[in-house]
Amino acid sequence: MCIAILNGQGVLSLKTFKNCWAANPDGAGLCYFDGEKIQLLKEMKSVKNFHKQYVSIRDKFPLIDIAVHFRIATHGRVNSINCHPFKVNKNTAFIHNGVISQVGTNPDFSDTYIFNETILKNLPSTFVKNTAILELLSAYIGYSKLVIISGENSAIVNEELGAWDGGNWYSNKSYLPAVEKKPILQGNNFRYGWDSFHDWDYISGSKSNKEEITDHGGECECCREQAPALSYINQWAMRMCEKCCEAYKEDIY
Repeated sequence: MCIAILNGQGVLSLKTFKNCWAANPDGAGLCYFDGEKIQLLKEMKSVKNFHKQYVSIRDKFPLIDIAVHFRIATHGRVNSINCHPFKVNKNTAFIHNGVISQVGTNPDFSDTYIFNETILKNLPSTFVKNTAILELLSAYIGYSKLVIISGENSAIVNEELGAWDGGNWYSNKSYLPAVEKKPILQGNNFRYGWDSFHDWDYISGSKSNKEEITDHGGECECCREQAPALSYINQWAMRMCEKCCEAYKEDIY
């Protein structure tokens, strides 16, 4: 899943970092422009140490954009090489949330690493200012999301697939505390955990209504992760990814 964050306002709390690390434990990193060049920081072992270094940077540069990333490995080894951010050129770095299947797979390197080497490094150095290039990148990466820092400029590719909260942009909700996500039958209605505030949606349904209609992916309404394909489960009145369908197969079928 991973989570990509554009921190433009204030200081992100250690609690937020711990939530992100717990959900995405395969390394964290950040990048920012210090006025002269792009700077990268990566941490593989300690979320407390990562947050301490982040706070030091934010105290020194209170007004800049900082791109923060927490990784959960889907392709490639768990190491600092595959840990985000990735440097594109001397003034540009980026973080990514999602899977870019078009670049293929490699046992050693993540899809993001390969995407950077084969696509981004071949673009003009000022591509972040080119709306047409950003739109082409959006079409190429599908449901993935990118946060790019280039000099004093920043850009979010597929911004609408994430959300703003408190002046900061998050690619998904794994920065929030984990909640109960399994659909629960209550009489003829279903409820399921929606967010960290433990709001519940009550949805009319019937156990005999088991039809699935596969659509074009997006965010699973059960686990809140991005998936390339989702099935609409009439029983739950939810769009669910294959993983969640499998987890609740006995209930669904």
